[in-house]
Amino acid sequence: MKKILLIGASVRVSRLVKEVLEKYPEYEFAGVLDSDIAKAEDFCTFNKVKLPIYSEKEFDRAVKEVAPALAIITTSDFTHADYIVQCLDRKISCLVEKPLCINAEQCQAIWDAQKRNPEVYAVTMHNSRYHNAARSTRKLVRDGAIGEVRSILYHEKLDHFHGSSYFRRWNRHKDFSGGLQIHKSSHHFDRINFLLNRRPLWVCASGCQTAYGPAKHNSKAKNCSNCPEADCCEFFLDYHKNKVYEQLYSGSKHLYTPDQCVYDKEADIEDFFNVFVMYEGGIPMNYTLAACCAYEGEDLMIEGTTGRLEMCRHAFRRPESRGGDALTLRKENRLHIYRFGQNEVESFNADDDIKNSDHGGCDELIYRDLFADGKSEMLASLEDGIYAVLIGAAANVSIANNGARVDISSLFTR
Repeated sequence: MKKILLIGASVRVSRLVKEVLEKYPEYEFAGVLDSDIAKAEDFCTFNKVKLPIYSEKEFDRAVKEVAPALAIITTSDFTHADYIVQCLDRKISCLVEKPLCINAEQCQAIWDAQKRNPEVYAVTMHNSRYHNAARSTRKLVRDGAIGEVRSILYHEKLDHFHGSSYFRRWNRHKDFSGGLQIHKSSHHFDRINFLLNRRPLWVCASGCQTAYGPAKHNSKAKNCSNCPEADCCEFFLDYHKNKVYEQLYSGSKHLYTPDQCVYDKEADIEDFFNVFVMYEGGIPMNYTLAACCAYEGEDLMIEGTTGRLEMCRHAFRRPESRGGDALTLRKENRLHIYRFGQNEVESFNADDDIKNSDHGGCDELIYRDLFADGKSEMLASLEDGIYAVLIGAAANVSIANNGARVDISSLFTR
């Protein structure tokens, strides 16, 4: 029996707990560590598990008493690196929620710890590369369906419901999350790195706040729940109407709730940014993220020497109430190849391949790679996780220096 120590009682890891309990009996959850004891208690109740609970100051005690073979790290992003290094140096392998960490210095510390401890491993859980549309796109490009890649355009859109959520939580502090260019976009950078099988060379970036943050509104409250302008605020949400949040974060005993005002002065991350990346072989990518859009989705356009591939996944949603979850009204998914001078369009399947499942079936597939005996080529390595972070880290350095070019080699040494 392989014992698991959960480091972080997060909403995100609840799905993983359920999957492991149902399908992988050779693993046993043996303890949970979190900075918020009350949240850890409610986490155990929510997931129907009875586990010893440890505070963030009790890491050594948790390791001694649990003796884990594996740690699963889903704490706030800025804490990942410290836990990873501690685990590796104690000969404990670890699975880490993306992003691996939030800056180049942390990437270097993790890489060095892995080199010191080659008998154990650290892996970033980049599930987005498992989506059917991502896998199909990669296969078409790798098989030469559009010839040699010349350039890439990638546009990520978060709707009002999704985009604003990052400004209600700890993610809105760049010191905690690295901004959306790391917390969110590391998935997308990982997919392009994986698709091209090339490393990024240098980055230029710019960004700003267009919808959220203190410059957009002089908020009179710190939280939605006590806001005098709730009736007229387009971003007001009552998190008590969300069943998961209500069970995991409700009550005065909790240190943290996802209820913070999106206009608060503490929100210092960008909600719109552009990142230009130059890859090995002279392949440029222009990437944008906008966090306050009319619909949710992504548009990926890859220009090749013999054709143009366009992959688009859009979801049109409406909150069921001023709180709770969002109702999907319709989806538009397509994967096409266009040829110069030809009228015909080649179409491929871009839909979720596992219906009514988390992240379009991505989670089920990555759990199989993480917990079953055989591993597919889809599983991200530690190096993959590092380079996904380095693009966002370079973007942050560039933004702080008025869009200056930042060489990846100046940030990290293999």
